[in-house]
Amino acid sequence: MAPAQMKRIVQDLREVERDLPEGVRVSYDEENLSQVFADVAGPVGTPYAGGVFRVRLDLAEFPEKAPKGWMLTKIFHPNIARNGEICVNTIKRDWSPDHGLRHILAVIRCLLIEPNAESALNEEAGKQLLDDYAGFADYARTMTEIHATPKAGQGLPLGVNTGAENGVQVAADKAALKKAEKAKAKAQAKAKKSMQRL
Repeated sequence: MAPAQMKRIVQDLREVERDLPEGVRVSYDEENLSQVFADVAGPVGTPYAGGVFRVRLDLAEFPEKAPKGWMLTKIFHPNIARNGEICVNTIKRDWSPDHGLRHILAVIRCLLIEPNAESALNEEAGKQLLDDYAGFADYARTMTEIHATPKAGQGLPLGVNTGAENGVQVAADKAALKKAEKAKAKAQAKAKKSMQRL
């Protein structure tokens, strides 16, 4: 890894540690800065609520190219392939070296709030999101309970910034719920439109 690249990654990691995105905890090995791990708390008001999802970011070409991301925790989500690859068009298509790690982590968490069926890597999840939101949400919730819910007594991983201090969590939860409801209404409207075409 080039010294300039290493310096940039260290700067970004320090920024993330000073100002963690809500519901995210970051970890890394100082000996190998080409990979960063994050635990992302499932947002309240979504089928992922109560879960903690482990993400790995490959920074081998960062910041010149968008990092590649994998969800290491099993999840039922249209923008996450069965092998865990994360499709985030906002990161890939609109990439700029000015985007930092904090931005990337925030975008990944936003995907849990508002999945995008139009850029699905998991076609089954994308189709179900559009055709049967209730079924999609039930299955995603079940997968979260099985694979992402901390065991009794564990709670959230140490250091996860929930925003609960200063009462921020309540406002964030309401905003997440509102976004999830909008996404649901949008998906249902699309499904209804496609049914009318048939």
